[in-house]
Amino acid sequence: MAELEHLRDAYGVNVVMFADETPTLDGKRWERILDLLIERKVGTKILMETRVDDIIRDEHIMDKYRRAEVDHIYVGVEATTQAALDTFNKNIKVEDSKRALDLINAQDIVSETSFVLGMPMIRRRAWRRRWSWQSITIPTWRSSWPSHRGPTRRSIRR
Repeated sequence: MAELEHLRDAYGVNVVMFADETPTLDGKRWERILDLLIERKVGTKILMETRVDDIIRDEHIMDKYRRAEVDHIYVGVEATTQAALDTFNKNIKVEDSKRALDLINAQDIVSETSFVLGMPMIRRRAWRRRWSWQSITIPTWRSSWPSHRGPTRRSIRR
């Protein structure tokens, strides 16, 4: 907390990004950090990355995220089909990703996610399903990363 307060007071910093990709991994430690941010009224907006399953675990304390001024959360959804998630060894279900985005959005926190495009097992029909899922649960911000060996648009089969 002291470092955040110093950055705020000495340099006028009002937004920081937690560089740790999983600051929420230890649930008790993370909740204590949120409590300290709230208690000490640090007043610095927090941008962060975390895991879908940590957001679901923290459903009961999502209001603390907002009160601690967590302003932007990136979660790695990667795919909208269970087969692709299993290929990536994400150890989550498609429904988990939807739920995590809903929980973040419900707190009026900016949600960001990414999707891997061009996986060899994705056919045109699956491609359409991928984008229709996004129309149901839309993160505030999303990006797509091409697979390094993915097919070109022409090679996508029906």
